[in-house]
Order: sequence, then C-alpha cells, then structure tokens
Amino acid sequence: MAYFDLTSATANAYRKTWHERRYLLRLAAMPVLVKLAFYILATSLTQGDDGTYMRFVLIMVPAFLAEGWMLSHYVRLIVLDHRWPFRPSGDFEKDMAILSVRARGILSGMIVYVLINMAVGLFVWGAMAYMMPYVPDGESGTPPQVPGVVAFLSVLILGFMFWAFRLIWLYIPYALNQDGASYLRALRGIGSSLHLIGIWLLCLLPFFVALQIAGAVVIKPFSMVLGDHAASFLLIVVTVIIDTIKNIFCTAGIAYAYMQLFEKSRPLGK
Repeated sequence: MAYFDLTSATANAYRKTWHERRYLLRLAAMPVLVKLAFYILATSLTQGDDGTYMRFVLIMVPAFLAEGWMLSHYVRLIVLDHRWPFRPSGDFEKDMAILSVRARGILSGMIVYVLINMAVGLFVWGAMAYMMPYVPDGESGTPPQVPGVVAFLSVLILGFMFWAFRLIWLYIPYALNQDGASYLRALRGIGSSLHLIGIWLLCLLPFFVALQIAGAVVIKPFSMVLGDHAASFLLIVVTVIIDTIKNIFCTAGIAYAYMQLFEKSRPLGK
C-alpha cells in the first residue's frame, strides 16, 4: 500500500487554497459561469424524464471541460508553481516550447476530467437501473426478494467502487504531463483508496455542511418571500458555487498526496 500523510495533505490544501484565493477567484470566474449556465440548462431539460441522470451528464460536458481546465491549472500551480496566464520571457522559441508543454498538460487534464465524469455518470446510471427493481417502493409494504446472485454482484460492485476511487483523480497526473500508469503503480494496494477517501472526506464535509446550512437558513426564507422559482434558482447558484469550491479543495488535497508519493522519485511534470 502506498503511504502518504492525509492530515498534512489536507492541511496543505486548505492553507494553499486560502493563500491563493485571489488567484483562484480569477481562475474560476469563467468556469463557474459556464457551469451555472449548463447546470440550469440540464436541470430544465431533464425534469420529469426517466433518463434524467445520463442526459444531465451529457448536457454538462462543456461545464466539465471548463472545470477541468481550471482544476488542471490549479494542479500545475500546486506541484510546479505554474501560474495562469503564462508570462512570456521574451525568448520566442523558449516560450513556445514551455507553452507547448503546458498546453499539452492542461488539455490532457481537461479531457481526462470529462471522461472521468462521464464514466462516473454512466456507472451511476447503470447501477441505479440494475438495483431499482429491488428497492422497496413504499406502497406494497413488503420488500422485494433480492436473488443471491444480485446480492453477490452488489458486493463486488461495492468492492470495485472502493478500489476505483483512485481513478477519479487520474486527471491530476495527466495535467502534470505524466501518464496514468505511473500514478496507478504508485497507489499499489487497495488500502491506498482508504487514504484517498479520507482526504476527500476531510475536504468535502465542510462544504456539504455549508450547503445544508444554506438550504435551511437562506433558501427556505427566500422561498417564502419571493416564491419557489426564485428559491430554486438561488439554490442552483449556491450549489454550483459550493460544489466548485469543494472540487478545488479536494483536488488540492489529492495533489498534495500525489506529491508525497513522488517526492523521492523522478521530478513531477516538466
């Protein structure tokens, strides 16, 4: 099992993100607007549709691209101290070579981020369709019988999900001009997923709580004053903003863990 200190990785993520808050505000401005626009579009086009989730994911692809661009830039800042926008030195050939490497890393990170989100969406959609016949409907009062093979496959799926949690962060090595194979070799053993999940939870929970508080303290009173439609729009705005901030913190936490894995091996990125 790969070892890294989840406490220091999480602490560094919070410290770095707070220190770079002004930079991140500029970096995230356009991706948040794109994400908000497509979230509203996806929500409006998938209401009352049986294929809601997968269609929602497909509509959100441009938003994933924009967010992948932002997160890839932040990964390069954390690991390589590369800031956006690029500031040329005046040496055209040298600047073009550096830009080519950076652009390849950012583009790779964006594409992998989109593919990861689409794969997660497809997996969730398939799992929901597979398990839906065995979920109590609340009307009959008798829970449906679950065949043994279904229960066995469910356990296998849960085990795969636990191991595959590391795949969600594959965009980090690609944003650094590295390959995913080195990343997966470094995270040897299924126990590495436990450390990654720990970092993810430590970065996620404050924003999950913030979203719940926003819904109870802000959205409900707003709904009573201006109506449900206005409250729904405000909820979408708050959800997009908090989700984006959460993704920034989680990416930073995993990026610092990734640095710990490779600090004694070959240099990260170029």
